[in-house]
Formats: sequence, structure tokens, C-alpha cells
Amino acid sequence: MNRFKCPACGGNQYTACSTSEKCIYCGYKGQLMKMETLEPESEGKMIDCKYYVPAWVGNKTTNPQSDWCLKYGVTLGGKCLKGCSEKKDVRNSEV
Repeated sequence: MNRFKCPACGGNQYTACSTSEKCIYCGYKGQLMKMETLEPESEGKMIDCKYYVPAWVGNKTTNPQSDWCLKYGVTLGGKCLKGCSEKKDVRNSEV
């Protein structure tokens, strides 16, 4: 079984074929990326804050989500907001 990821919506789909040219979730027409591993490589960094929610890589029924700040209700993109009073240094996670 091969796993493919759609570049448009990030959806994962599985097939016995060696290539896939259409997304079953969003209808994207084009070559889908073949994923060799189940989870993408992680940088191993997390923001040390009680309001931080780490990114979700998604699964076959949900799309990936960016990391999130619960205090301000915004996506973070791996960096804490400038001027945040809760801001702390980035540390390596022990996963």
C-alpha cells in the first residue's frame, strides 16, 4: 500500500498503485507526493508556553494544522508572538 499527500489540501490517500494523479478529497488534478514515512520529520522544537498547542500532522481523515496560541487565538508558524508576556525560549522536545 502506498501513501500519497495532496499538495493542495494536505489530505492523505492510500492506493496499491505506484502513482496517484487526483486527490479524492479536494479534486486536485496533478501528481500527488508519495510519502515514504508515516509522519513527516519533526524539527523537535516546541514553544515553552502554557497557551501553546503543537502542530498536528493530520491523518487520513483530517488535514494538518499549524501550531496555535490559545491566549490570542492565532496560528504561530513555529514562533511565539512578538511582545507576548508569556513568551519563553524555544526548547527541544523530548519525544
